[in-house]
Amino acid sequence: MSRCRLFGLLVLFLSGCAGIESRRYLEPAFHGKAPGRVAVLPFDNQSVDLVGPELLRRMVQGGLGRSGYECVPLDRVDEALKTLGLTDGGQLRAVPSQGLRSVLGVEGLFYGDVEEFSFLNVGFAVRRIVRLRLKFELSSTGELLWEDAGQGLTEYFTLKKERAWRAFMEGLVVREAENLFRTPLMPEAREAVRRLLLSLPPYGMRVNN
Repeated sequence: MSRCRLFGLLVLFLSGCAGIESRRYLEPAFHGKAPGRVAVLPFDNQSVDLVGPELLRRMVQGGLGRSGYECVPLDRVDEALKTLGLTDGGQLRAVPSQGLRSVLGVEGLFYGDVEEFSFLNVGFAVRRIVRLRLKFELSSTGELLWEDAGQGLTEYFTLKKERAWRAFMEGLVVREAENLFRTPLMPEAREAVRRLLLSLPPYGMRVNN
């Protein structure tokens, strides 16, 4: 492959690496309004990966628990949603938050949107990216209390054929292992969730003015 063609592919590769859109929000009265008992709803999936959204959901659930929030077990959330005919995160916005509150019995709802969960491996360029957006709302009114996004990204680029071949083969082995154990993009997923939850105040925390 010529260097000119490689350069063109690099430009195309980098054009898909736009930074994460900043829409961070924290309700000024968050500490007086945020409930401690919450439900992490199934995530809306804009990616083509079928395992990633639930993997991220479990990670978010664990992170919230470590931050002092009491989370309804995910299997109980899913069973309750089935009574409303809801089996997919993309269906949730069609139901008022009060309707979700009636079956879940919680004051706080976490909505997730998996914006990207992908792995590109063409040897000279390797890109693994996870991008997740999360919203925390009051179930009684639908009021937004907090919103943020997190991204985990690993990138590699080389023009050397030997390194490209090695990177390609290593990428295949890693991807095969991740698929086998159903842990796709685990390092990037962990980083995305870690970054995402940095701006969410732990439950019960107060800020001294």
